Amino acid sequence: MYAKRPAFSLTNGRPRKGKEGKDVKDSKGREKGEKEQPQAVRSKSLAELLEEEESGRGPKLEEALLAVFRLIDADNGGTISKLEFIGAVYRHALVASFVLQGHGLSPELQSDSNGQVAISEQSFDAVDEVFDSMSGGSARVKYPEFTAYFRRVANVCLAAQTEEKHMKDVFSSIDADSNGSFSKLDMVAAMQSSARVASYLLPDLDARKVLEDERSYDAVCSLFDRIAAGRPYVQWQDFKTFCLHTRFQKAWDSSPSTTCSSPLSPSSPGSPDDRSRARLLIIAPGFGRERHPQQAALLAQAGFQIHWCRDLPEYADEGARLTYHAVAPYLNKIRDEIVNVQPSVVLAASQGGAYLVGLWQLGYWHGPSVLLNAHPSLPMRLPAAASIVIAHGSNDEAYLWQRADLEELMTTGPGNRTLLYYTSNSGYLASGSLTRLGDRHVMASVLQNNTLPRLVDAALSPIGPELHLIQSWRNQLSDLRLDAQHYLGYSLERLRRLWTSPGRRGRDEPLIGVPPNSEEFRRVAAIFRAAPVEPPAYMLSSQASWERVPIHKIERVENGGQMECSTIPYRDGLRNSLREQGVDFDPSIHACWAFHGADQESLLSIIRDPVSGFQPLISGSRNSPVWGSGTYFARDAKYVADGQFCPRRRDGSRCMLLCLVMLGMPCLGDPNQKGVLPFRQKPHRYNSAVDSLSSPEVYVTQMVGSALSMLTLAAVHTAWLRRRVDAQLPTVTGAGRDDIEGPAHLAARAAPRSLDFCGHAHQVAASIREALWHAQVVIGAVFMEGSHYAFPPSSHWSEQRLYALLTTGQPSPVDILVAELADTLHITVEQARREAETHLDLAGILNQGGASPSGTPFIRTVGQTPKASLLNWGSPPTSPTGQEVIHRTRRRARTEGHLQVPLSPGSPPQADVKVEIKPIISSKITVAVVAPGAGTGINGAIYSELGRNPSFKVEVVGRSRAAYDVYPPCWPHGAPAPNLQSFADEVLETRVHAQVQTMVFGSRGGQVVLPHMWQAEAQGLISPVPPVVVINGGCAMKLPTPVHWPDNAVSFLLIGGNDNFRGRLSMEEYVTETRSHVPAVNKTTAILFVNEMTHMPQQPLLRGVLKLMLKAISSWKADGKVPLQYFRDILAFLRQDGWSGRLLYTTTAGAWEDIAFSSFDIDKLQVQGVVPVHDESLAPEFTAKDEVKALWRAAVVAATGPSKATRLSQVVKAAADKTETQ
Repeated sequence: MYAKRPAFSLTNGRPRKGKEGKDVKDSKGREKGEKEQPQAVRSKSLAELLEEEESGRGPKLEEALLAVFRLIDADNGGTISKLEFIGAVYRHALVASFVLQGHGLSPELQSDSNGQVAISEQSFDAVDEVFDSMSGGSARVKYPEFTAYFRRVANVCLAAQTEEKHMKDVFSSIDADSNGSFSKLDMVAAMQSSARVASYLLPDLDARKVLEDERSYDAVCSLFDRIAAGRPYVQWQDFKTFCLHTRFQKAWDSSPSTTCSSPLSPSSPGSPDDRSRARLLIIAPGFGRERHPQQAALLAQAGFQIHWCRDLPEYADEGARLTYHAVAPYLNKIRDEIVNVQPSVVLAASQGGAYLVGLWQLGYWHGPSVLLNAHPSLPMRLPAAASIVIAHGSNDEAYLWQRADLEELMTTGPGNRTLLYYTSNSGYLASGSLTRLGDRHVMASVLQNNTLPRLVDAALSPIGPELHLIQSWRNQLSDLRLDAQHYLGYSLERLRRLWTSPGRRGRDEPLIGVPPNSEEFRRVAAIFRAAPVEPPAYMLSSQASWERVPIHKIERVENGGQMECSTIPYRDGLRNSLREQGVDFDPSIHACWAFHGADQESLLSIIRDPVSGFQPLISGSRNSPVWGSGTYFARDAKYVADGQFCPRRRDGSRCMLLCLVMLGMPCLGDPNQKGVLPFRQKPHRYNSAVDSLSSPEVYVTQMVGSALSMLTLAAVHTAWLRRRVDAQLPTVTGAGRDDIEGPAHLAARAAPRSLDFCGHAHQVAASIREALWHAQVVIGAVFMEGSHYAFPPSSHWSEQRLYALLTTGQPSPVDILVAELADTLHITVEQARREAETHLDLAGILNQGGASPSGTPFIRTVGQTPKASLLNWGSPPTSPTGQEVIHRTRRRARTEGHLQVPLSPGSPPQADVKVEIKPIISSKITVAVVAPGAGTGINGAIYSELGRNPSFKVEVVGRSRAAYDVYPPCWPHGAPAPNLQSFADEVLETRVHAQVQTMVFGSRGGQVVLPHMWQAEAQGLISPVPPVVVINGGCAMKLPTPVHWPDNAVSFLLIGGNDNFRGRLSMEEYVTETRSHVPAVNKTTAILFVNEMTHMPQQPLLRGVLKLMLKAISSWKADGKVPLQYFRDILAFLRQDGWSGRLLYTTTAGAWEDIAFSSFDIDKLQVQGVVPVHDESLAPEFTAKDEVKALWRAAVVAATGPSKATRLSQVVKAAADKTETQ
């Protein structure tokens, strides 16, 4: 099909040898089969040939192109394939020099006297790229495509040759001292003083104001960094290369179009942002796609080229510590992969760290490296020739490192070429909770905020990994906020341009109002309301409500004394310190705009202090230094307000400061840090601390002068405005009562009792206000004062039959009203009935057909509410609307499990009627997992496995990190609805608890959602909550609100010795404290305390005990007996798996059994007459027939006792067969 091509060998470009080892040549000294090469190709470049052609000296370029094409086209077919192209390049030096013009192969690739190209990854990639550019994806290239491509190359080369004189002139203008290089300072000075330099490099920017305009300064600095590629000085070759890669792209674009990219583009990534050209070699053990697929998927989505080094030993235990002797036999294999792939960076995690350390020790890899989990085999000193990024978490359960040891290790690496990405627990708040948690062995934080790709970018960055990561923090801010910050500026001197004090000296009154219609006001408001690009870690209230907060006023702080005596000297000292560490001070990187909140007296003290302003030594996070001592600032204003760091003043407003904070080089904060920050490069220390190295939201400074307050903002929250408007609403007087309070007074009186309403009071009050405000619904009889009222002694029996009529009999218009009332206000029908009985004259309504004694309708609908149309009294029960309400209400009543006793309209209730409801027996235990706090993310696999188990049916309710996943207002840092309390209301609305046999809560779910449901049960608003498993024991601790623990509640608490809920209590105190919250009369509670358990239970632990705990509480609820056999199984698993702790459970009211376990003898559990029912009886591999047999046997044993079980084996088999047939 194809003509035979001349043979060639990839032997470094050398010609083929004859039989005797001599080169085979003809009489003219050429190799056999080699065509005579045109002289034009030998002596002229593409630029020279094009220049001769354009000067009218003949088609020089066309002749050369035709000659080269024929030389490549070995079979004379009129087209060339990639194989022909590659073979010609490596056989003929002149072909190589012709087609690779513009790719800038290094001189060492010219390996012999003939100038032939050496075989290497770089040269092969360049040849491959040229062919792909010519072909546009086709398998063969025709001559027109060949000439079109190289004419474009010639255009670019000629333009570069013509412009080289101009480039040299510009370079000489910047290189003022003529030493052959220039610095960033030289470039800034030349851009400011020379219009020719500025127009040549940045034609669209007015660089004359480079030291006045923040955007201009940032653009010049960014340009220098791109040219210098991380070096402090730019030489002529760097400058020329940059201009070739950027300035002459226009020449390429102006040539005839093809599908290729410019050949002057570098073959390797020019910057870390160019991820598509970065090749990542990932060492598979510990980083495998099967074990942690999210990490690899994130890197692939970022655009990196990923190559895997597989077939290496890997242990199932992630904590396995491979030694050098274990990995040494496989290092040559990895070296071969490195040679083949030519990676830009090598990644390793967990066990793979041993292989990476081995590569360093043998000198097989000196390039950028990223290591997740600091491996125990790390050397005493890091290699000195590479950028190294190490990521580690303080809660790593496999590799235990002290933070100080890792910080000391990083100082042994090359200066400014190492980065320790460390995550740790914050300090404890006054409530005993933590604001952030450090990573465990599987680092969850690298999957958030695009952190893992950014760590790879940092390793590849020419400016150094640490500085690159700090620079990337700006990407977490919205463009609107960045623009506003650019307007204000980062230069202290430039900030004075906005001052209006005499001479801009700032010697008079420091607070000066900013006009609301000014550009400054608009920019500051944008910073105040801006939301970050990624959801913040501290989600306390919704962003939508925050954006509606009106700004009362903005005042500029003009304190010249503070700036001149404190802030400017600190800034200058910081600049000098960074310069000595080899870091150029960049205000846009080493400074930031942030907010500070305090009470009014403290803010005024800061503003008016003539010298220092902030006092870091007496500051902190509300006297709870969760990230160490110092002055705390927040990235977002919303966090300052939601966290109550700026208390509300008497007029309802809050006030905070917007400050310019000098961060310098920050490190991760440490709650145990009381003195100076750690060393970065001795004798220089870090300059500030942050709460996260990935996306910091809290900044902590320690030095006087490190922050300057620039503006004060006073804002009035929407809720406060609404409250003031409510106070002015007129009092509503309704029929049937002489004096009814207005909605505002009702809301004020209902608010303290919101917990008595299962969280509905504030919602009902808000619904009333919204109805008056928007729908104009006039409510004559306002209810919801309380839900604890009893029937009046003289109440007519017709009032008591209301609900029975509503659910079973023929409903009246009043019945329909109550149903709609429950539906509109999102409360149960039972609750609506009680409230109506308390506040409405039901006897009068029943006797007079829907009106009060005075004849006035109780509800008059002017407009329709958006959620449900309130029915007028004239709506007949037989109308379509009335019938729909009847059916919906009956369905709800059946779901709620209320008694359905059909009563005739005229007969009194019968006291001797008794209804017994027996639950449907199912072979599966139904489980509802309440997502917030239950770890459905990190332990999602455990719940998935549980759902696949034929013994269980699992449903997840809600989701973590949703808008409602915040604490209610009664908690520190709590937020108004939506929150966990309102989420609990929604759970009650769906009646999930009535549809499942067990429920699982964790962390904040056990602290808020479960107590809320128990309270509703205590008030009779819902049916009993089913048995519960409470991970972290959130319901059994000191909470802001009392827990109404039902006396007959069946609960199993799982708590851990390493859980942050333990606070500062000892192990014994923690168990005693947990047990003390269980009511003394309760006799169906168990507590499992595991010494090694963290706040998020380890997967092996949760996998082993959760299903047994669920079976235990289900059994406990069903027969009322202590599930001793399941307790035995739990202890057996814990003992075999190496866990230690205690199992406590109630035997009778107030009596506890307390069993310690580790190597404990399980037979100490006294089991009499109990047949073991092991979990394996319903294992996933059982068939349906096996499962039916097991269920029948369990039923017979339960009914007849174990002594008769053997004799009934035939009966069991027959029953099982019969059931299977049915």
